[in-house]
Amino acid sequence: MEVQKKYVNIQLLDGNGGAKEITEKDISRAMALPSGIIWLHLDLTQAADFLNEYQIIPERIIDMLCAQETRPRILVLDNGMLATFRAINLNKGQKPEDMTSIRMWLTERLIITVKRRDLHSIAEINNMLRLNAGPCATSEFLNILLMHITEHTDQLVDGYDGKLDDIELAIKKDRSIVLSDRVNGICKKVIKIRRYILPQREAILAISANKLSWLSDEDVFELKQVLDANMRLLEDLDAMKDRSLIIQNEIHAYEQTQMNQRMYILSMISVVFIPLGFITGLLGINVAGIPGAESHYGFIIVCAILALIMVGYIAIMRKIRWI
Repeated sequence: MEVQKKYVNIQLLDGNGGAKEITEKDISRAMALPSGIIWLHLDLTQAADFLNEYQIIPERIIDMLCAQETRPRILVLDNGMLATFRAINLNKGQKPEDMTSIRMWLTERLIITVKRRDLHSIAEINNMLRLNAGPCATSEFLNILLMHITEHTDQLVDGYDGKLDDIELAIKKDRSIVLSDRVNGICKKVIKIRRYILPQREAILAISANKLSWLSDEDVFELKQVLDANMRLLEDLDAMKDRSLIIQNEIHAYEQTQMNQRMYILSMISVVFIPLGFITGLLGINVAGIPGAESHYGFIIVCAILALIMVGYIAIMRKIRWI
């Protein structure tokens, strides 16, 4: 089976921070070597066919590794670990909160990663390998990947937190519906990210709970640092969600107050002018006997009476503190 290079990338990690690219034909020979780690980075569209053809791992692992729908989880089988994580989508033109999955099968000398979309954390590891500063062991690869994923998520969450700060300052000047929409947008993004960070934290916690021969005490300690960072992320996300709701309630309360004030003013205007309208309507009926109809001063007298009534209404309402 021929596959395009962009869909399958195979490297042999030398254990000293560097790596060299190899082909699928070199995999068997590389696995027979006394040292070195094989890293296969596959696209989801080609992964199942490639892995089934070369029979690198059992079929049941392939099925789980190439499943269409995934969520963060850890599964330990025969000293190997099947792991799925979610990372911020930093691809150009795509929404960061649409987190992209990375599926992995890890053993002491084999790393298989399967992507649906390009992942910046993987690109960063490749750059480290080119500089001979990459991971020297499978456990280090896992720690570096999780650290990069967490850092990218933390940066995005910090950005959302800054936007909420800006909105809180703007609210003091303009509690408009536009600000309300912005708060809603941030809240939805926070909820979307939290949906994956919560099980991701549980998955990282499960790694240290499982006894794998290629995970040393130092590796477990590093994983606990990543776990702590994910717990802080969850706390920040929860706090941001609460902040968003408080800001939204403040905007709604202000808008409701403004609406009530406008309705109150209209009601007061109605209280004043409805009786005046009744009087003018009564005097305008087309029948005989209307008082002052024949007087040259009738109109002025009526206007004066209406003015006195209006002033009287206003005085009474001010006295009872309606206005």
